[in-house]
Amino acid sequence: MRLASRFLADGLEHHEHSWYVGTRLDGGAVRAALRRRGIDVDGQIRRGALRILLPAEVYVVEGAFNAERTARVFGDAITQSIIEGFRAFRVVADMAWATTIPGCAEQLIAYEAQARSLFATARAMAFCLYNRRGTSMSVLHGALSTHPLTAAAAGHTMSNPFFEQEAAALQPATAHDVTSKLHELTRLARGARRSTQRLERA
Repeated sequence: MRLASRFLADGLEHHEHSWYVGTRLDGGAVRAALRRRGIDVDGQIRRGALRILLPAEVYVVEGAFNAERTARVFGDAITQSIIEGFRAFRVVADMAWATTIPGCAEQLIAYEAQARSLFATARAMAFCLYNRRGTSMSVLHGALSTHPLTAAAAGHTMSNPFFEQEAAALQPATAHDVTSKLHELTRLARGARRSTQRLERA
């Protein structure tokens, strides 16, 4: 919630159309976190700057992931944001829904690769949340391959060394491989954060 609310608050303060996609419970938590940051949540929702949505409104149709519909929803949101005078579009998406759909990993990774080009060529940015403890190794492996930046280790943003520019399909990987990559990401991010702290003290 700290990372999500900070990302959304930055967008709202810069007059960007901001979405949060997650469970009903998390939607309540992100509202509370935004209020703690001084955001008038109800006012932002009324004027159309903030939307808090469920996965079924974006990703899932009749219990299955629908990549075409998802791409259309985000494409329309980006276009509408500019039409309505917002500076950009940003979204925080909790990807926990993917763990409930059997065989979702392959479709999701193909979609993430497609979405990367959509967001890279528009005034838009997305922050995908993956819970290491609750997400399958195959989905985590795909996430590592398709996201150029990571906010590992308490939100310190850095380049993702495991990003694959040409990744368009899920490649085989063992649980050990994925776990090793996650540990390495955490190590690198903590090192970068310590370097930043030393510079701030200097």
